[in-house]
Amino acid sequence: MPDSINKERLKDNIVIFDGECVLCSYFFSFLVKYDHRKIYSFATLQSDTGKKIIAAAWKKEKIPDSVILYQKGKVYAKSAAAIRVVSGLGGIFRLAGLLHIFPKFLSDKIYDFVAKRRYKWWGRQTCLIPDDDIRSRFVDGMRF
Repeated sequence: MPDSINKERLKDNIVIFDGECVLCSYFFSFLVKYDHRKIYSFATLQSDTGKKIIAAAWKKEKIPDSVILYQKGKVYAKSAAAIRVVSGLGGIFRLAGLLHIFPKFLSDKIYDFVAKRRYKWWGRQTCLIPDDDIRSRFVDGMRF
């Protein structure tokens, strides 16, 4: 792992996304581009780490079809995860935190509307090939 990456932060800030979703991959690419402090590490929903975190957080409930943020032992999903991740980038992106003024049930309804249609609108992908620096930020190998 490159020295510029804070290994402790990576354990506390894992963004889990659908490795087959084109929209999710755009979100991932956005994060890689603007995460200048390299505070986020990544896992796909299809990876062992992604499956373990999800299984621990949603033992009896329906597993959300969502981007998930594992942050300091807490798990966030849907709009809460997306807003926390983007605002965590700092700088101008902190303004994304203002989206928390909307009731969670409303922002999650909008999130669910898009999530349910994401494959239809943007399609699926099966091959994401990041460079070594980005690959080092995945918690466990990339599995699609």
